[in-house]
Order: sequence, then structure tokens, then C-alpha cells
Amino acid sequence: MNLRAVGTNTAITGWNSEGTVNVNPVVEVETILGVTSEHVGWVIAGDGCIYRDKAAVEAAGKTGVAIIFYVGENGSVDASSKQYKGLAASIKIAGSMLWGFRDNAAYCLNAQYDTYLDATADMNGILNTQILASHTHIISGYDRSHAAASAAMNLTPVAPKGTSGWFLGSVGQWKLFLNSCGITLDDTGYSSDATLAKMQSSFREAGYQEFWTSGKYWTSTESTNADNNAPLAWKVYLSESSEDYISSGLAVLKDHRLFGAVSRPFTAF
Repeated sequence: MNLRAVGTNTAITGWNSEGTVNVNPVVEVETILGVTSEHVGWVIAGDGCIYRDKAAVEAAGKTGVAIIFYVGENGSVDASSKQYKGLAASIKIAGSMLWGFRDNAAYCLNAQYDTYLDATADMNGILNTQILASHTHIISGYDRSHAAASAAMNLTPVAPKGTSGWFLGSVGQWKLFLNSCGITLDDTGYSSDATLAKMQSSFREAGYQEFWTSGKYWTSTESTNADNNAPLAWKVYLSESSEDYISSGLAVLKDHRLFGAVSRPFTAF
């Protein structure tokens, strides 16, 4: 399976599953300014130039920084801008860490979401990340600052030229990512057929099968629900064993903000 343009049935790649070139490969463009939905699954180098896959990036003497996973209409990918039309995920993770909080009972963001369907309306990854990363919270001698957001924003290498900079994606933005991987979630945020192997295969033809290495990723979306009076945050949770929160499949669910998960930065363009 390849990354797919959301809403189409055609895998977006210049190569088919047998490893041979398609009859009508997508024409390469110099920078992300010319990107269309046909370039979902392509790789962005640090200078903003895009390439079909890892091999093409390296042949040009460059290093891939992000993989394009969504291209839509202007203003469709983040509420902070009416210009951004695409999203890409960092090839490098920012690490595994807690989400963070001000104090045990306080909310950290301007808006919270009770259900998965509510949370999919959150397209504020850039603003969420800026707010979270601006807070430093030392509680009883322990650093409870927003590590996942800060690590995403400050990831090196820096985000590709011409993009928004790195941020921690919201639930709505992660939904676009999962859809591009061929994962369809039900109204509760659950998919029964998602597996680690299936997620990794989404990036095989781009040359980055190792892209998906963990089953737990933080979003920048906060929940209205609380655990022992402590608000929760939303994370993407891919089951890796029958002893996990979910015995199989993938779910976007709420978890305690002090639990660990991976920070995978996104960037908009």
C-alpha cells in the first residue's frame, strides 16, 4: 500500500507494486510551490525541493526531511492560515515524552474536545503548539512543561524552506495523515484493520519503511474529560500487543498528559 491522495482510489507514486515505472509518472516540480495532490507520498528536502522518493533525494546530493501526506484547497489544513494547502510529516521523530500540564486540574489550551468526532474539528496544530511550547511549568520541583510540543517545534533539521515550521499535529490533522495511509476510522476514532506492518508499508515506496516505528503518537489536541480531576490529551494509539489499551487495530483516544508517547512533527505549506 502507498500513501494515497484523500478522496481518490489511485496510489500516488511513479512506481507500481512490482517496482516498475508507471506509464504516466507524475512530473517532478522544483519546489513545494507547485505541489498538487498528485505529489502525496513525495519527499521534501530541506531546501523545499521535492523528489519522488529517498533514492531520488540522495541522487541529488540532499537529505529528505519530510513526506507529503495531504494536499487540498488553500486554507484547508490549518486554521492559522488561509494560504496553507498541504501537510507533510517529519521523517525524523522528536523523541518520546510526556504531553505536559500547568497543574493537575488546569486546561492548557483555548479549546478542549470531548469526543473523537468533536476533536476532528481541531485544525489548530500550529497555534496549539505555539501556546503549549510557550509555557514552562515546574511543579513541586518536577518539570511538567509541554515537552511533546516543544520538541516538535524545535526539531532539527529545521522544517523545509517555504513551510510553516514544525508543529505537533492536531487530531484533525492526524486524521488526514491516517486517511492518506489508507486507514479509515469509525465515529469513535477506531480502525480494526490497522497494523504496524500496514502503516510501515505506506512509506515503503518512498524509501522510508522505518518511518512508523512506534504505536503511540501525541497530538496537540486537549480533551475535556479528566482522570482524577486531571484533563487528558488525545493521542494516536496503534496496538502492538493484546495487552495494550486496545487489543488490536488503531484508535485515536484520550490519555493522561504525563504518560509517554512519540512526538512526530508536521509542517504546513
